[in-house]
Amino acid sequence: LGISVGTMLIFSGFVQAAEGSTFAVVPYVDPPCTGAVMGIVGAGGSAGAMVYSLMFREMDYNSAFNIMCVSIFVSAGLTCCIFIKEYASLLCGEIEEAETEVRCDVQYLGLKDRTPTPPAHLQLINEKEVMIP
Repeated sequence: LGISVGTMLIFSGFVQAAEGSTFAVVPYVDPPCTGAVMGIVGAGGSAGAMVYSLMFREMDYNSAFNIMCVSIFVSAGLTCCIFIKEYASLLCGEIEEAETEVRCDVQYLGLKDRTPTPPAHLQLINEKEVMIP
């Protein structure tokens, strides 16, 4: 029992490292849409858990493990083909220079002519928004 618990702890450490490496790539996929990409990655994990749990419930264990093994090897092999802009992939591509200038000024964001105005049903009285009936 002790050996199996120790083996499971070591295996769990490697699983957590693999999951961490998956989520570590998320900010580089599409920086302005990091939240959406994170949601897709998280949903993919949940969908995989559902598919494999149904597979183990409906099929014999040997077939379910074989299908899981093949899908893991295929997905691991396809990670070599991932290409993220400004970074080289494992097999091809060159590292491009990242854009170092950060533009957050008002004119670049298109906010130059916009002045915040309160909605018509609100009136500013003593710097507080008060509802006018």
